[in-house]
Amino acid sequence: MVGATVLMAAASNTGKSRSNREEQQKYLTLSSAMRLICGELTGATYMAKYDYNVTPVNKNVAGPGEPEKLELDYYQHTFTQKKGDYSTSSLTNTLPLLPELEWLFWQDAIKNEPADTTADHYSFVKDTDVQTQEPLVDGRTLVLKIDQPDQPGLSAETVVTVRLEKDGIYKYCLYLSASLKDHPDYAMYAVLVCDNPPKAEYNVSPGNHVCVAKWRLSQITRQEGNSHGP
Repeated sequence: MVGATVLMAAASNTGKSRSNREEQQKYLTLSSAMRLICGELTGATYMAKYDYNVTPVNKNVAGPGEPEKLELDYYQHTFTQKKGDYSTSSLTNTLPLLPELEWLFWQDAIKNEPADTTADHYSFVKDTDVQTQEPLVDGRTLVLKIDQPDQPGLSAETVVTVRLEKDGIYKYCLYLSASLKDHPDYAMYAVLVCDNPPKAEYNVSPGNHVCVAKWRLSQITRQEGNSHGP
């Protein structure tokens, strides 16, 4: 009986050890993929571009039969969204966020007439080469495989979803979720915040302007993130 008890305890400990190793391998695989994608995105830069032009519009105030007499009627302000740039080290082609970022910039920064300038006129246009797309509700999905020869258990495929926020205070915020392809219930989440969202200023000098946006990691957790953190 003592021998059987010892054997059962040994078998139980072996099973627990194997289970712990598998759990650790899952965590390392998932965290490696999440660190990789977060590193790519925090290293990314979005350069929103626009052109601003202002033109005085005159009106004839001369009476009937009088020579033409022109006076300033209003200023015509024209904002033109130019094609922006979005750069990462290796995810530019597999994670095409530029059209979504351009859509946000158009909706949130360009096409937004100031309320306290009713005497002037504003127009908002896009260059023909500007491509915009409303952010996907379910985000964009990548499948990553972290190959680490010294740890074969880390070669499992990881499914990563990146969603660009389009509503609320934290626009341009990126929500990430990562799960093992063969174990979808094992997941991690991350939130990347853009502290300097691109904005078209209404008191700038005429000409071309560039707004640079970058992201920082706000939180990474095993639970789905609902807050943006500090």
